[in-house]
Amino acid sequence: MGEIDLLLRGAAIGSALLIGIGIFMGAAPIKKSISILAFLVSIACYLIASSPSLDPVIGFTAPYFVLGAILAPVSFTWAILEILFDDFEKKRIWVGIAVLTVVPALMADFMPMLMHVRGVVVLLLYLGLLYLAISSGPDDLVEKRRLFRRVFVGSMALLGVIISIVEIGFDDAALPAALFPIQAASFYILTIVFGLWVFTLSSDIWAPVDGKNHDKERRPITKDSHLIGQLNAAMTAGVWREEGLTVGALAKQLGVPEHKLRQVINRDLNFRNFSTFINGHRIEAAMQTLSDPKTSGRTILEVAYDTGFSSLGPFNKAFRNHTGQSPREYRGKMV
Repeated sequence: MGEIDLLLRGAAIGSALLIGIGIFMGAAPIKKSISILAFLVSIACYLIASSPSLDPVIGFTAPYFVLGAILAPVSFTWAILEILFDDFEKKRIWVGIAVLTVVPALMADFMPMLMHVRGVVVLLLYLGLLYLAISSGPDDLVEKRRLFRRVFVGSMALLGVIISIVEIGFDDAALPAALFPIQAASFYILTIVFGLWVFTLSSDIWAPVDGKNHDKERRPITKDSHLIGQLNAAMTAGVWREEGLTVGALAKQLGVPEHKLRQVINRDLNFRNFSTFINGHRIEAAMQTLSDPKTSGRTILEVAYDTGFSSLGPFNKAFRNHTGQSPREYRGKMV
């Protein structure tokens, strides 16, 4: 059993490191490459530190592998946020929550009960990431990245939940020997799946990094001019004013399959997120209102509501992303 465990861990570690190097040298943006490499290294550290068979081998280097394993929830959170989102305003909050899992682990030698606290926090973190990946999926227009959310993130989060529950409820010495090769096999399979996904779909999943804001470009109609015409007519009619409008609801209004509408907005109009597509129309309307002296008496909040935003915060962020300045600054210059 020990030999099988070592073989599987060696295969998983080797695969993880090779994939990490390949990603780092490939087409992914540098920040995303670093986050994924950090995640894969921490996985390798966890596989080494969690194996009873490797304790005599790693010797005095054990604390370094343990530290890498402790940082696994942080690197996993960082990598998932970088992969799933081109722009996510709450990224620092999630990474900050992940960092909270490190403190109890570092203090566990003085207060062993803190490891149970860490286990609970890690468990809640993985459940939260799973919810985030699923709940934000409908807004993602990159179909192959949406599949990744359901398959890989779900599997990794589930594995993390299972490991957290085991660590909370059992001592390592009390675990059955057969559990360790099963753990190693799970990591090996997920690592291979991750590598295949990244290397075969890299041209689709990474946002362009050539300095242009492609979300604001309008490419020539090349594939489905009829549906694009329908879509443009709906935008002209002001469908974007509907608060909480989703791609599914818009597809229903147009009488087309949702997947077909997603493809057109992503492929032909070059938008990677539905909210960015809709917000572009909303911000253009808001700019007209804010630059018109006749509407100078309207508050920023009123303009936000009129253009389909549910609150001031998302409106301010979308406006700044679109124009490079706040609504108040824009109005001050235009009126």
